[in-house]
Amino acid sequence: MKSKIALVFSVLIISASLSYAHPPSDIEISYSHENEMLSLKYVHVTNDRGKHYIRKVEILRTEGEPKKLYYVRQEQTKDIVKDIPIKLDAEEIITVKIFCKKGGISKKDFVVSEAEDQDEESNITGG
Repeated sequence: MKSKIALVFSVLIISASLSYAHPPSDIEISYSHENEMLSLKYVHVTNDRGKHYIRKVEILRTEGEPKKLYYVRQEQTKDIVKDIPIKLDAEEIITVKIFCKKGGISKKDFVVSEAEDQDEESNITGG
């Protein structure tokens, strides 16, 4: 009987910890050819910015090594904006992956637009 109670308790604890982990949402991506800057905007809600935060952002390219950025805390409690210096070519397709420390992962593909007078946002839905 004790082993069944322990098993049920363990399942409840694991389920609760998994439900706490959630990926970032509402990812927006834009690129400035003039500044060679990739801008990310996303939502990741947390009440404890030192324990539950976005730990890594990966930028995967068709060719070359991925760019990986690591973090040890989240500065904002909800809306996050990151500007990442990187040279990208027009029509290049990249994949951005964002990792929550508690286990949630989001990913979105992005097609870099042609350089124009004004920067434009161009997205492919990702998941």
